[in-house]
Amino acid sequence: MKWYDRLFRREKRTGAGESSYTDTDTLVSLILQQATGTSLVSAQATSGLEAAAGAVSRAFASAQVQPMELSETLTPCLLSQIGRALIKHGEWVGAIKVMEGSLTILPAQTWTITGSPGVWEYELTLAGPSGTLTEKYPQNGVIHIQYATDPAEPW
Repeated sequence: MKWYDRLFRREKRTGAGESSYTDTDTLVSLILQQATGTSLVSAQATSGLEAAAGAVSRAFASAQVQPMELSETLTPCLLSQIGRALIKHGEWVGAIKVMEGSLTILPAQTWTITGSPGVWEYELTLAGPSGTLTEKYPQNGVIHIQYATDPAEPW
């Protein structure tokens, strides 16, 4: 293409009576997204989010736990999972249990919080290879780590 053609070329658009299939499909898709509040591009699908989650995950995993007795409970794997969840979801919840004489923290798959200020009760679903287990825990029986919470909805 010559420089003259580039400078003075005209944009060709579909006329009033000539709607193309792709234009209509794009428009209908956009209207549906706006009506349902969804988007084709999810923030969780972007590489920026994954890069941030990976960096925070590695930073948490490299932390030195003090006192040393807690290092068996707060393993690098668990700390990494907490860091990743904070960036991707803004929070992480785990159940505090004593199993076989040692302190264990089990990550929750899902949770529901009920109660009044200062007296919360958690219903946690814990995932396992053979299924899930749903149990209720008092507020002091869980670890709930949050990032950038809304004071109007602290749960």
